Order: sequence, then C-alpha cells, then structure tokens
Amino acid sequence: MAPIAIYVIKRKDSRFVALHAIQAALVQVLFGAVTVVASVVAVFVSALGMFLARSEGLAMLVTMLPLLAFAFGCLTLLTLHLIAAYRAWRGDAWQIPVVGSLARAIMGADEGAARA
Repeated sequence: MAPIAIYVIKRKDSRFVALHAIQAALVQVLFGAVTVVASVVAVFVSALGMFLARSEGLAMLVTMLPLLAFAFGCLTLLTLHLIAAYRAWRGDAWQIPVVGSLARAIMGADEGAARA
C-alpha cells in the first residue's frame, strides 16, 4: 500500500521516486499472486506426499518442501527489496528484473493519460 501512495503523491515531482515506488508495488503484487498459487500447490503436494509416502521421514520431507520453498521466496523478496532500497538511496535508477519494464510502461501510460 505504501509504494502506491508514494507513487500517487510523488509521480509528478520525481520520475525517479515514481519508478522505484511502482516497481516495489509490482514486486509485492507479483509475490502475493505467486504465494496464493504456491499455497494451493503446497496443500496438494503435502496431501499427496502424506498419501504416497511409505515412511514417516519421507512424508515429513515432502510436507516440509513447500514450507522451505516459501521461506526461500521470502528471503529472496527481502533481498530484492534491500538491494532496490540501497540502489535508490545511492541514486541509481535500477530496474528490478521482470517488473522493471512493466513499471516503465505503466509510467508511460500514466504520463500519456495526463496529457490527454
């Protein structure tokens, strides 16, 4: 929510701040969507693992894999945000992989709509 508020408030004052705010918002939306899909998959994988496993150790391992993948995703998201914050603090216009070009397209569409 904060990146969207920053984008709305600062988009006319600073293109630099607007770009980084919209990228942060897009990363959060993408991570949220991936989390929802991964949660559904994790439930099915865990249930299937419990059903098919012949030993308790294997069942526990299969059940823990989605949790470990989620923890890895959270650490990746935190790292990405820390890198982006550091690069913004230094004044580097850094495009976050995957969402950077989409953020620029949104900003271009927003500027085009403001002119019309």
